[in-house]
Amino acid sequence: MAKPKQIAEWMLNELEKTGVLDHEVAVGGIIKLFGSEFIKPSIYGAPAIDKRVLRAFQRLTKDTVVWVKLGPLEKFWRKRRPDDPPGRRQYDY
Repeated sequence: MAKPKQIAEWMLNELEKTGVLDHEVAVGGIIKLFGSEFIKPSIYGAPAIDKRVLRAFQRLTKDTVVWVKLGPLEKFWRKRRPDDPPGRRQYDY
């Protein structure tokens, strides 16, 4: 059985390939490779990654990756740029 840290490491590896990891791509990859037990419905009914996985991913990428949410359908992680303001969440790409 997969552990949250293993899934977070897979997510980081995927992000390293292109510099960006789309939320929907991450959800699909997690389901395919690790099973649906790590995907839960959000309060809006959309698929969401289990908080244990997200915490493990944040520990791995605390200073190097940011989360960008441009709307309900456009959400992704990307590598931090020198011009990014402090904080994990960014609002433009």
